[in-house]
Amino acid sequence: VDAIKFQYRNIENAYSDSINEIGDEILFDQIKKNYLSPSELLELTEYANALNMEVGISFFDSHDMRDFGELIGSFDFLKLPSAELMNTELADAMLETGLFVYISTGGHSESELEKIFTRFTGQRWMAMHCVSNYPVSIQNSRLGYLNHMQNKWGMTVGYSSHDENWEVCILAMHQGAEVIERH
Repeated sequence: VDAIKFQYRNIENAYSDSINEIGDEILFDQIKKNYLSPSELLELTEYANALNMEVGISFFDSHDMRDFGELIGSFDFLKLPSAELMNTELADAMLETGLFVYISTGGHSESELEKIFTRFTGQRWMAMHCVSNYPVSIQNSRLGYLNHMQNKWGMTVGYSSHDENWEVCILAMHQGAEVIERH
């Protein structure tokens, strides 16, 4: 393992009185119990850095990025989750940091991918193929799409694995994935 990635949502904003995501009302007690504040995440980041690991973080809302202020630069990379791929406000906020950004592509059409890829210019990002199921069965991983992405857009690609079987990651590397994110 070369890196670790956290996911952050401001608990006050994301889980207000108007909880509207399926399952949140069931999981909210666990969410509160396991919530890590920005200061706790930054402490864990220092610890991981001491172990020579890179550290990244996913955000689901650009406002949540503000909770870290200038300390957002403590992270080595950011991740734009599949669920927020078309959130241009969040994408732009991530780009403005100057940090490397991984872009998860699960559940989106090629026209949506084209739209977001043209927004990200330069070499400070990488598309991460994924299938947005938890878990993904081995026959549904669509690993051939890695080759398609490389050929169509001439890009370096990664694989965001939601698979039960770690062997799928080896197959993804064989298909050209240069970065593997294992959930």
